Amino acid sequence: MDILKGSVIIRVIPDPGMPGKTFEAVGTLPCGLDEAFAVITDYRRYPEFMPRVAQAVVKEEGDAGAVVEIRLSLPLGQSRRYRLKYESVRMGDAFVVAWRKVPWPELPANQTVKDTSGRWLVRTFDAGGLLASYRVRTDPGAIPLGLDGLADALGKRGMADVITNLRRRVRTLFRSGTE
Repeated sequence: MDILKGSVIIRVIPDPGMPGKTFEAVGTLPCGLDEAFAVITDYRRYPEFMPRVAQAVVKEEGDAGAVVEIRLSLPLGQSRRYRLKYESVRMGDAFVVAWRKVPWPELPANQTVKDTSGRWLVRTFDAGGLLASYRVRTDPGAIPLGLDGLADALGKRGMADVITNLRRRVRTLFRSGTE
């Protein structure tokens, strides 16, 4: 099975009736649940490993979640900003960290995406380590004529990087496993 050899599986998830696209990346992580949870919920550090995240400012934080303002750096000198509400739940041998876009009234519509939401699902894996699923749905709103193919390609390509970069991050912080 390729996933056991370090491959990242990318899927487009059909979401009939919902605008935008939903992608999922699935791969293994060489660490324990506590280490993965610590990295995934350290929102301030997202610019260090999450693709295209240039800035993450935590505005509110509590035991089960946070509100974070994100700035993405995109091709052609573009950027987008949005505010996300993260919520996390731990269950025995797994955890979920989910997010959804929340209002940011001061932000002009042309500087943000129309909508985005998603979740991390991380659980122990019988073959060892963890199995991580990263799913994100994004409706960017209006895309300039001719650039919709580029937007799709960037979405798919960046998905594998999420898992790969997370692996590197946990190895750097916890010196565990091999890629």
